[in-house]
Amino acid sequence: MTSPYFSDAEVDEMTAGLEQPAAKARYLRRLGFRVDRKPNGRPLAWRPTAAAGADQAQQQNPQTGPNVVGLDQWSRKRKHGTQAQGR
Repeated sequence: MTSPYFSDAEVDEMTAGLEQPAAKARYLRRLGFRVDRKPNGRPLAWRPTAAAGADQAQQQNPQTGPNVVGLDQWSRKRKHGTQAQGR
């Protein structure tokens, strides 16, 4: 089975002449590859079929944002500090 991303050697071959990881990442993005960063800073370029599958999975299971309505309701129920005592 093929890896979902290109190896470092394959990335180096595609970006021959470029030394810095940021320059390699920019070049690969211009070529149309999905590029992430490894912890060591080197670019992690996804193979086209793997990137398409990952994008499709993300579209099917989108991450939801914060529950703004629930947060607003919760904050209205809380007492913030001391309230006026009606003197």
